[in-house]
Amino acid sequence: MIEDNTILACNIYISALNKCLRSIILSCPKHIVLAKLAFWLIVACFLSPQQGFSQVIDEPQSIKNADFAFGMDTEVGILKFENSNGKGERYISSVLAPTIAFGDWKGGLRLWYRWNRKGLRDEDYDSFSDYLSILRFIQYREKDDPGYYARLGDVDDADIGYGQFVNRYRNTLSLNEPQTGLTTDYKGETFSFEGMWSNLATPEVYAFRISTAPYRDDSTTSTQGLAIGMTVAGDLSQDARWENVHANGLPFFIEEVPDGADSLGLGIGKQHGPLTMLAFDAGLAIPGSRLDKLEGYAELANIFGFGSGLGLGLNAEHKIRNTRFKGWFEQRLLGREYVPGYFNSRYEFDRIGTTRVTLADGIEYEAVNSKRNQLKSRDRVEIGSYLGMEIRYKSSYRFKWSLENSWSRKGSGWFQVDFLISDPDFPFQIRYIFDRVNMESLNDILYGPNKNGLLRLEVAYMIKNHLLIGFRYRESFESVESLGRRVGQKKRISIQPSIIVRM
Repeated sequence: MIEDNTILACNIYISALNKCLRSIILSCPKHIVLAKLAFWLIVACFLSPQQGFSQVIDEPQSIKNADFAFGMDTEVGILKFENSNGKGERYISSVLAPTIAFGDWKGGLRLWYRWNRKGLRDEDYDSFSDYLSILRFIQYREKDDPGYYARLGDVDDADIGYGQFVNRYRNTLSLNEPQTGLTTDYKGETFSFEGMWSNLATPEVYAFRISTAPYRDDSTTSTQGLAIGMTVAGDLSQDARWENVHANGLPFFIEEVPDGADSLGLGIGKQHGPLTMLAFDAGLAIPGSRLDKLEGYAELANIFGFGSGLGLGLNAEHKIRNTRFKGWFEQRLLGREYVPGYFNSRYEFDRIGTTRVTLADGIEYEAVNSKRNQLKSRDRVEIGSYLGMEIRYKSSYRFKWSLENSWSRKGSGWFQVDFLISDPDFPFQIRYIFDRVNMESLNDILYGPNKNGLLRLEVAYMIKNHLLIGFRYRESFESVESLGRRVGQKKRISIQPSIIVRM
């Protein structure tokens, strides 16, 4: 397990590594740069404190719709797992992630091989979900293309409709337990459909939206650009059903309640029915010559058994030569027991977890809380905003950020940034993803508590045609187990070298 001081040490280590690499690149010939870079990658591999296996999440960005394209991503490392006796065992690990594209289709696999002196690790392939996770993805076309789109595999950065329920959702926060989901989309002239199922192995998060533009073919009416839609979303998992029976939003206990907990409202938890949500929206295209697209919209949403919210916003798009700009701004009225973007990038961590509570006698106990239960703490009407921007140059450069906040509630800010460089004509490949939640102010983007941030950095350098070598620094939330029983989640760090082949 990685304690807070170890995480701090790793952050200092990464900072020092970055400074060394920068100094090396600026002062040394190319062959010396490569030799020292290889040295640092080996150090990162064997000195980094890792738990569980590392996985390649994204397909190589150079794999696009083409007559034929191929890519191979690999990782190696020394990993530590807890065995059935509660003791840690180290394994040598390798991950192969081949990717292939052919016409409108592309797909990839995730193959890991871990062994030590006792042989292969038996737990790697002992369940249906393990075998299902071998399939990293199969995808037909791109989501923004007209017509049909479908992707089976990892769900990353998913939005449904205007994002009132599903906003940049990611079904895999863990590097140990990848999930296989399904996203699908159809865009027609007068009808469209979006759908998402987070986990094919077990019923969990789902969402779908249908919309229609009834006057699209009538150029004589001012409502030609009008579209109306309906979204249904929810979570069928057992973890998403827990609430405090006192209905006060405080943590609860699943089994025995310690003496004195009832007096503080920390009673026994109870499982209710599945979490279900419903929203209706209307959007109107605003004609103009300065922007390629400008749309105003309104969306009214309700979480069954809880509260409702209203969003009023603008979407805009514009293209200048090879650069496309997108922008979003939404003003929100949030009712009691309601939160927008319920299924977001951190939902798989926030769905249910443990927390420490102190009773009147000063003794600390470990209690349970769920995101559904925390809706009860939203005890007043609030005003919130959401804004974001995406800049994309060709298909190789992308910068995307978003900021969400409730102006009448402290600790409700949520910031995300996603930066990508994947140009075949550029010797570097870079991916930087960062989330920060529970922000008190904008200063928390840089200086907020470590537990509220999630960082992933991937850097690779082309040493010759089609061959790149680099490393990945990734933070994840992994399950904590004791003698074979899951007792919670903990933030972990993985640092591993990678070799990428792109053709």
